[in-house]
Amino acid sequence: MKFTTIFGLIGLFGLFSFSVNAQDASIKVSGTVFHDTNNNGVFDTSEEGISGIMISNQKDVTLSDSEGAYTLSLSPGQSLMVVKPSGYNVPLDEFNIPQFSHAYAPEGSPDSLSFGGLPATNDFPSTVNFPLTKAEDESTFNALAFGDPQPRNDQELDYVRDEFVNQAAGEDADFMMILGDIMYNDLSLFDRHKELMAQTDIPIWHVIGNHDLNFDTDDNTNARDTYKRQLGANYYAFQYGKVTFIALDNIDYQGEGNRPSYIGNIWGDQLTWLENLLPNIPEDHLIVLGTHIPIYSWGGETPNVNTLNRESLFELLEDRERVLSLAGHLHMTYHHFLDEKAGWTNDGTFHHLITTAVSGTWWGGPKDEHNVPITTQRDGNPNGYHRFTFKNNEYEEQLIGLNEDEDTQLRIETPMHDVTAADSLQELVVNVFNGNMYNKVWYRVNNSDWTAMRQENRPSPYYKYLLAEFSGDWNSSLSAIPTNHIWVADLSDLPNSDLYRFEVKTTDIYGKEWRITKVIEIK
Repeated sequence: MKFTTIFGLIGLFGLFSFSVNAQDASIKVSGTVFHDTNNNGVFDTSEEGISGIMISNQKDVTLSDSEGAYTLSLSPGQSLMVVKPSGYNVPLDEFNIPQFSHAYAPEGSPDSLSFGGLPATNDFPSTVNFPLTKAEDESTFNALAFGDPQPRNDQELDYVRDEFVNQAAGEDADFMMILGDIMYNDLSLFDRHKELMAQTDIPIWHVIGNHDLNFDTDDNTNARDTYKRQLGANYYAFQYGKVTFIALDNIDYQGEGNRPSYIGNIWGDQLTWLENLLPNIPEDHLIVLGTHIPIYSWGGETPNVNTLNRESLFELLEDRERVLSLAGHLHMTYHHFLDEKAGWTNDGTFHHLITTAVSGTWWGGPKDEHNVPITTQRDGNPNGYHRFTFKNNEYEEQLIGLNEDEDTQLRIETPMHDVTAADSLQELVVNVFNGNMYNKVWYRVNNSDWTAMRQENRPSPYYKYLLAEFSGDWNSSLSAIPTNHIWVADLSDLPNSDLYRFEVKTTDIYGKEWRITKVIEIK
């Protein structure tokens, strides 16, 4: 006897019996998590169930029994999903998107959704099996993480293709996480996005962003329906080696208007789901959170750039020794190590990285030799992504600028050009793109002794220059935003010379050293 998996076979749903509570349209679903030895997606009689696998309805979490079986209730608006366990893979579709969930929407989405939503699933099957295949050794693996590709039209999808896809296709990555704002409101571009991203040949886990919502709806009820149809559940978890990744939806949509509003908030059943999920995650696992809106954003408690109920999240994570949190949204790069000021009072380390945006400043700026905007971020950083290497429950990461040498990790921004007099060289300003409180930065001039630089919160001189020099190529509302990865040194005591050779070096939190040299003439 064979049992058919849910994936790709929606047309067969009618073959199954199902039980519906007419009052609330909830149903009971059972099935088996099994080792799909022949990789055909079908539970064959020769194949065995897998025990101890987490299955969830986005609120409750249950473990498959000794034979791989599970039973869960499912209510409208929920997604039935499996948590990919370490050592196994879930199926991928033709676009390299993991197939781990299925939405339950018995009445389907409202016809009013401009970009289409979920089909009615009033014949959702009572039996849903989840196939898993054996994975290669996951003790060490590589991943890419970034936010905000954010194309608003096909031309900007061309930029995503030329800037990101062509470069990422050369990466040796086990998967990537796109941390929201996959689109810029036009959700009809999802189809082409998937086709282009598939060319990287890298599995893609998506996180929902505020520009990925259906804004022609009144609240959160149907605001994710196009996203769910295209990419799967709006929050979920998966595991690689000794790392558990948890994708959260912290876009709390406040309703339709001239400018659709939202706040950063972990809404709905997500905190209950986390409370049920976390006890099933081994204590030696590193927890990696993925959100679009930052958990905490340096510079102020603005409701749409901070997660307002983060302390409820922190309470659930209080027993974890280390948490890594990844976000997008700001189009700037920040590392934070959260403390009591941010609400993190636990003994463990909470490393919060607001990742670099692929779109930089929304595909603005003068065009380069490839006819693509330079789109430098508001903190002076190049647009790009982060490359992670995980080994057991440890990790290292590096910012990779698009169309940049990957060893280019800092820029001397002042002095920017040759000068007419030595006394105009008043200070040295260096942007350490991926810098944080643990970086050490030194400089020297004309082979003098190395001298430590001081970290300051200030805007990038380079970005200010770009805005002024190419004002017609940027949105007029843009400005250089203070950043925490600028280092400064006083140059008032420079010896007289017609030629200065500035050298800067930094060591990062992982012990890697990066250098840059710049020669300035007095003319």
